[in-house]
Amino acid sequence: MATINKNATGHLLVSGHLNYATVPDIHIAAQALLSNTSDIVVDLSQVQYSNSAGLALLAQWYRFALSHRQPFQVINPPAQLLAIARVTGMDKVLQLNQ
Repeated sequence: MATINKNATGHLLVSGHLNYATVPDIHIAAQALLSNTSDIVVDLSQVQYSNSAGLALLAQWYRFALSHRQPFQVINPPAQLLAIARVTGMDKVLQLNQ
């Protein structure tokens, strides 16, 4: 299971597991939050696990931000996601750092 909420600082806080079963629901839940956020900051500090589906989700949100000319940042990526991003080169695109 995974959830997404806007926290007190306005960041999008994702928690749980990002995988093929949970990403479609998180993507749908995020649509309203993304549309109502001027600077998109995705906080992954509460994500316990992520596979390539989580990276694909971030890429989708990044494309959304670009098309709406909104700043986009991912903070606190879990180790698995960071490793996948480094192999694919997406760590540079998404500017992922730990």
